[in-house]
Amino acid sequence: MLELKNICYSYARAQHDVLDDVNYTFKPEIFYSIIGTSGSGKTTLLSLLAGLDTQTSGEIRLNEKNIQAIGYQTYRKKHVSLVFQNYNLLDYMTPLENIRLVNSKADASLLLRLGLQEEQLNRNVLQLSGGQQQRVAIARALSAGTELLLLDEPTGNLDEKIALEIVELLKEIAHQEKKCVIMVTHSQNLAKIADVQLKIQSKKLREII
Repeated sequence: MLELKNICYSYARAQHDVLDDVNYTFKPEIFYSIIGTSGSGKTTLLSLLAGLDTQTSGEIRLNEKNIQAIGYQTYRKKHVSLVFQNYNLLDYMTPLENIRLVNSKADASLLLRLGLQEEQLNRNVLQLSGGQQQRVAIARALSAGTELLLLDEPTGNLDEKIALEIVELLKEIAHQEKKCVIMVTHSQNLAKIADVQLKIQSKKLREII
C-alpha cells in the first residue's frame, strides 16, 4: 500500500543525516507503532509519509505510484488524515461541527461510536476533557474517508488509562475500517498494543520482533 524505497533524509544546513536508506512497506488493516529516542527521526518520518516534507533521496509510493507524481496537495487531501498531540480542533465549534469541516455529510454516529455522549455532541469542544477532545480529533480524521491515518504522539497529553483506551480503539479502527494506521509514540507500553512495532535506530526503520 505505502512503500518506502531507499529513503534518505538529512538537514541540509547541519549536514546531519536522520534517515539512511530506509525501506519498508505499510499495509492496510494493520496498526503500526513507531518508537525511537528523541531526535531519532520519528516525526520526520511521519512528515514524509504525510507528504508534508520531502526526502533527500528515494521515493514513497502509494499503491505503486510515487506520491510526488500524485502531487503532495492531492495526496494529503485524498489519501491521508493526521491526528496530532494537541488535537488541532477549532475550539469555538462543537464536535459535530469539527468533523463536518472535512465531511459536510458526517453525522453523530462516529462520535458516539468513539465514546462521546449525546449531550456532548453540541458542546463547545473546550468543555470536553482531553480524552474526549482526542476522540473528536480521531473522528474528524476518520470522517475524511482516507485510507491512511497518521498519528503523532496522539496520547501524549492524556493519562495512562485514557491513552490505553484510545490506542486500543485505533487498533480496532485499523481492522474494521481496513485502514493503515501508523502511530508515532514515545511509550513502549502503548507501542506494544500495535499489530506491528517498529523502531527507528541508527537511521534505520526496523520491526521489533
